[in-house]
Amino acid sequence: MGNPQIYNDYIGFILTWMDKTPEYTFNLNDKILTLCKDDNLLLFNVYLACLAKTAIETKKNDVPAALKLLVIYLERTDNKVRRTSKIKKMIQDVKEGKVEKYI
Repeated sequence: MGNPQIYNDYIGFILTWMDKTPEYTFNLNDKILTLCKDDNLLLFNVYLACLAKTAIETKKNDVPAALKLLVIYLERTDNKVRRTSKIKKMIQDVKEGKVEKYI
């Protein structure tokens, strides 16, 4: 994971921005949270970064765009994300445009 202190600083910054920004309201779905358990606990932070990035770029809370970014991250084998059956299903759903259950 590299330097854990730098990692914690970055995610702390993102969480603070998400909490304090008046422009956007971020809602977290239980379906996403269930993907981020056990070995994939750090995946939640990646999802938060995807939400923040798309909000900044699109000027709105664009969950489908954030999910597409997350899928790109998940598909890169060098990121070493354990692909559970739920993660595989989410990747398939996003690719098929079935994102409503993750919003």
